[in-house]
Amino acid sequence: MRMITAYKVIRIVATFGTIGGTKIDCLDGQERLLRWTAMYRATVLQSDVDVGHFPHDLHHVTAQAGHSESSVQESDIGLNSMEISLGDGSRFAILETHSLWNDHNQNTHHPDYILRVSVTALRESGYYDQNIVPLVALLNVVAVSVLTFQDSDLFHRALITLNIAFVEMSIRMTADSHLPSVGYQIRLQRILNEWFVILMMLLLEGMLQRLDRNKAVERDFEEIEAECLLPLTTWTKQQQQEQQPPLSLNRKRGAAGAATASPMPKLVARSPMLQQLGGVYSGSGSVRHKKHNSLDASPF
Repeated sequence: MRMITAYKVIRIVATFGTIGGTKIDCLDGQERLLRWTAMYRATVLQSDVDVGHFPHDLHHVTAQAGHSESSVQESDIGLNSMEISLGDGSRFAILETHSLWNDHNQNTHHPDYILRVSVTALRESGYYDQNIVPLVALLNVVAVSVLTFQDSDLFHRALITLNIAFVEMSIRMTADSHLPSVGYQIRLQRILNEWFVILMMLLLEGMLQRLDRNKAVERDFEEIEAECLLPLTTWTKQQQQEQQPPLSLNRKRGAAGAATASPMPKLVARSPMLQQLGGVYSGSGSVRHKKHNSLDASPF
């Protein structure tokens, strides 16, 4: 904070320096009372500054300075002579200012006053509102769009999500380098952390969905295997019954006809894959039936 003063700064001052030369006035020659008048630049520390809502933080800055009416006019100290900024170079928009003059050392020849200036300043947040936040929000929209991918494309979903997460992490580190160094969490840091957690939850959701799909595929394979096992077991039992010693040729023909008319097609109809197996079994039965007919027609 820069101010023009001719006396002293009544505040917690971090740095204090003189601008230009110093004007010395003799107030009382007998008592050797002198007055030094100069321009000073001071950095004042405020104990009640809170940047938790950065970059939309509002500050009420107060400064007190002694002023010699004989050396500096009241119009020389005020809004035009105060430049408010943080140590990192952030700019502020001054909303309003209040000045109050108090008698400090009333003297008929050289009256002194104390100037108390209160300034309400709002940080200029255009850099974050127009650059950082829209960019990160757009990256999050792109990250959510990976939900349109199939769960079989888990690798591509995870690759896109992790790349976006790393980009947001680099933006977070860049933003932290411009944030004030305080001992509490700033609102912008909390927002960036929440968006990073959302990306990790999207990645976890894709992994759980892929795991659930794998379990569903395993259950489908078990059901198909059970369907295959039941008709094949029934057909095997019928073949064992057919392999018993025949009593007569008619009984053999009857057994061959029973094999052809076995309930295998009814069981096979339960699944498309078993219908092909049923066609093979039916074909073998018909061939065998033709062999029996050729034996009957043989003269031997």
